[in-house]
Amino acid sequence: MHRFQEIEARQEASLVVVYGRRRVGKTELIEQYFRERRLIKFEGLEGASPEAQISHFLYQLSKYTKDPLVSQLKFGSW
Repeated sequence: MHRFQEIEARQEASLVVVYGRRRVGKTELIEQYFRERRLIKFEGLEGASPEAQISHFLYQLSKYTKDPLVSQLKFGSW
């Protein structure tokens, strides 16, 4: 919660990565804490390769931005 407070105090766009076991409330925690702020969520693919993770991220980003060309971008690493 302390880290979330620091991020919120910045008043600028930020990227927050939360990881951990399944079904423990990670998404709910983020959604509730930042419920008054604009929030865009990306979900990873369990057990997928880095290449598949990046491709899935770009797919999700293309949906949020409504720009199909985003999903065609190519990156070798994060």
